[in-house]
Formats: sequence, structure tokens, C-alpha cells
Amino acid sequence: MTEESLVVSNVLFDANMSPAGFRSRLALRLAGIRYVRVAMDLALFDQKSELYRKLNPTGLAPTLMLGKEIIYDSHAIVDRVLRKSSAKVLMHYNCAGFTPATLQNLERVIAQKIRPAVYELVGPRRLTSRFASWEEACKALEERGVAERYREFAYELFHKTPGMSVVSSVIAELEPLLEAVRPLIEQTSRPNAQHGLDYFDICLAPRLNAVRLLGLDPDNILGAYLDGLNAGELWGEISGQEYDMEFTEYKEKY
Repeated sequence: MTEESLVVSNVLFDANMSPAGFRSRLALRLAGIRYVRVAMDLALFDQKSELYRKLNPTGLAPTLMLGKEIIYDSHAIVDRVLRKSSAKVLMHYNCAGFTPATLQNLERVIAQKIRPAVYELVGPRRLTSRFASWEEACKALEERGVAERYREFAYELFHKTPGMSVVSSVIAELEPLLEAVRPLIEQTSRPNAQHGLDYFDICLAPRLNAVRLLGLDPDNILGAYLDGLNAGELWGEISGQEYDMEFTEYKEKY
């Protein structure tokens, strides 16, 4: 098998601004696995297309094709690629009673808590920032072959006015969770860290960065910690990584 075919057999279907996608790319980089990065356009429902649902029946991103394996949970992706690499030491995490499993559970709870704010703030912008009118957006969706039920959902999003009371409620629910992670982000000794990162950073930091970007950390609990990560070379490399192809291109090629 040539190096080129090996890379094509490793494909990450990833969405822009996705914490789960960032986590997956970070793990793949730490594990030294080369892959093709395919851009999923969530605004135009690539993740709900027939081809993608054959790969990942949940209709969510990311999905990793690793040779003949298909893995479609970002924590499972991290576990799979790290455990079979020199970076597996990062999985040996235990701090203040937090293990990889408890950190994963905490990350999932935070993701669930912020979902209403994502819907209020990000959902409408995905379409309104790209299309001047609903007619233009609808035409793009129809040309993409998007099912009617998703076009109806897109119509609601396009005309939605963000509800700031929902955002305020999310902030209140997040506060105890952020307080729970405060001792971990303030720690200075990380004996298993590689490239200045440990499992906490891989598991939780991409989601915590989304919390900050959405304005859900008014007390700036995460500020210094996230600033430090964003200043790191590896973090910047993953943040700036470009896509190799669009999902529409992948469908045509493969």
C-alpha cells in the first residue's frame, strides 16, 4: 500500500468550529496519524445526507475512517488513536478524582448544557451570514438535495431572533460546572503532558473554548487557561489547519 493510498484511507469528516472535530484532529496529530480532512457544511446539512448517514447513522460530525474502521464519537476517536500510539501515556490521567472517563462525562454534560445557546446564537448565523435572503438560502439547500424537513428547520433558523433569556439561563446552569473544572485548569504540575498538553486539555479545552466564544463565561474563569493554550504552537497548528476537500468533492471522488 502506498503512502498516498494510506492517507486517503484515513479520512476525518469534520465541521468548522466543532469542538469535537478539534479534539479529534488534536488526537490524530499527537498520534502521528496522517489523514485527509473533509469539510462538512452543517448549514447545508451535509451531515444529514444519505451518503454520510451510511458512514455515521447519528448524522453528527465528526466521523473518522481509519483504514477499515469507522469511528463516530470524538471521545472514541481520541481513545482509539491515542491508545495505539506513543501518546497513550496521556490516557493515564487522574487528578482531583477526575479520570478520562469522568472528564468525558463532564464534557458531554457541558455540551448538553450549552446546546440551547448554540441554537440561539450560532444556528441562525450559519445561514444569515452567507445568504442575503431566504430565497437564496433555500435555492442552495434544494440544489444540494437537502430533505424537506431540514429545509423547514433551516427556514425557522433563518428567521429566528436570538433569545437572550435562554443564554442567561445557560450561563446560570454552567456556573457550577465551570467551578468544578477550576481546580484542574489552575493546576501547574502535569506529569504526563506531551507538547505541554495532557488529557484534560484534549478532552475539555475545545468545548471550554466554545463556552468562551459564545460569551458564556462572564466571570472569565477560563481566560488565562485558554489564552495559554491558544498561544501554544501545536494548538495554533490545529486551529489553523485547512480542509483538504469539501464533502461535495469527496462524494464525487469516492
